[in-house]
Amino acid sequence: MGAEILYTKAGVHDNTQAGALIEKAKEAGKIVSIIGDGAYDANSNYIMAKEHGIEFTAPPHRNAAEHINMYHYHIYDKGKRAERNAVIRRCEEMGIEGWKKEAGYHRRSIVENSFYRLKRIFGSNLKSRREEGQYREQCIRASLINRFNKLGLPKYAV
Repeated sequence: MGAEILYTKAGVHDNTQAGALIEKAKEAGKIVSIIGDGAYDANSNYIMAKEHGIEFTAPPHRNAAEHINMYHYHIYDKGKRAERNAVIRRCEEMGIEGWKKEAGYHRRSIVENSFYRLKRIFGSNLKSRREEGQYREQCIRASLINRFNKLGLPKYAV
């Protein structure tokens, strides 16, 4: 039929679901890049994306700091910390707006617009109270929005 929808309960942090999302998306085809909001800024997500050969873009938190090697008190830019440290350093050099422009972070707004459209059409809350009904409701919404998209989407310059 269609692809299975992955959803979580309200109390689950987005950041913890990146691995499951990557696995589900890989079932549907090749993933080239992931663009997430600040909630996805975690070293584990940089590592996971790199292991799968995926470009990962997420702005660091306002108070993000480079990882320090506690034994030698210097910036730890080896192995699993290098990617996130480089992003933090670049944001410090250019400012967050400059980094967003350089990284192509504006592409995320195209996806956000799709979710805005979905919520405007169907509302932001599910009507079903039981979990199985909520799952069906989300499947129906996804099917309908995909049909709408086949009719035509606005063209964006990326």
